[in-house]
Amino acid sequence: MPYSFESAEKAFKEGQIRELSRHAQGMRFLKLRSLSRKEHLNRIIAGHDLQILEGRPAARLKDLFESDITDEQIDATIRAIFSEERARRAVSEGPLITELYRMQLFDWGGLHQNSLEKTIVDNYVKKIRGFDELQARVDDELFHSMKSYVLCS
Repeated sequence: MPYSFESAEKAFKEGQIRELSRHAQGMRFLKLRSLSRKEHLNRIIAGHDLQILEGRPAARLKDLFESDITDEQIDATIRAIFSEERARRAVSEGPLITELYRMQLFDWGGLHQNSLEKTIVDNYVKKIRGFDELQARVDDELFHSMKSYVLCS
């Protein structure tokens, strides 16, 4: 199934990533979508002398999708951006690892699928009706869960 920009965007919004990835035009959309930050769009446009006007990122993404830029040029841009970002992150890996060793215990705080908001709503907002009980459970349970989650994150 060949994808237009509109059909690829619709499939993306519906979470049909696997289906998109099975087709050349779908992969083209996904690759370009990974470059949708303004600085990445500007880089690929300028780097390949494309005549794409300034405007909303979605419109520029569509213009890029429909342009003559090759998949090889898109891949090269993605590899270059990844390499640069990886090099920047590598500088801070040593100190980060040192800080991680300071953690005595990795306790995610019992949060439902690492979702703090869902845990708060499901276990406190929807279940507890009295102020005193809510105050006590926030102090005794929720504070510990949030602290643990933040430290582990």
